[in-house]
Amino acid sequence: MHRDDVTDWLDGVGPAGLDRPEVGALLVAMPSLGDPGFERTVVLIVGDFDDGYQGVILSEPTRDDVRTALPRWWRSALPPRKLHRGGPCDPELVLCLAVGRKGLDVPGLVEVKAYRHQSLYRVEGDVDPDVILPSVAGVRLFRGYAGWDPGQLEYEIALGAWLVVPSVADDAVSAVSATLWRTVLSRQVGGAAFLRACPDNPARN
Repeated sequence: MHRDDVTDWLDGVGPAGLDRPEVGALLVAMPSLGDPGFERTVVLIVGDFDDGYQGVILSEPTRDDVRTALPRWWRSALPPRKLHRGGPCDPELVLCLAVGRKGLDVPGLVEVKAYRHQSLYRVEGDVDPDVILPSVAGVRLFRGYAGWDPGQLEYEIALGAWLVVPSVADDAVSAVSATLWRTVLSRQVGGAAFLRACPDNPARN
């Protein structure tokens, strides 16, 4: 595939995507991104602030077992029960996402996205896992996060570096998170769906 062909595909993904980034949406890395740290990643936007956006990479499980790294969270960690690489910012920080029924009023849980039958929550602050774990169906833990300054993410999207699409309830806690890039693209329409078969460097094909 030539670079011009990739550009044509990207021009055709509009109907599948959202107009702008929003909390709870997915950022799907496009071949034109050019950053090896985000190659073929899926990022969930978990917060928007005056100083930009925060997200976590959903698609990169590490070899670090939750039982070893954070044993108190082990019993509610969802398969594959590995810490995930959340992004390049503050890699010593561990972020936690939880899934549970909608409308939970539990200290330390902040709703990120409400779906039809459940909600996705951020776990914030110095939280005792024994307090929240009885209320949620499971958690996923991330080392580090992805961050964008004001206007930066919008600029990257305008350049075609990211496809912004709605998330579904299972994306953040997928048991096969390593395959999420292809999975998310496969449920899009138009050119975006074909990108799942794109080689690592489409300009060389």
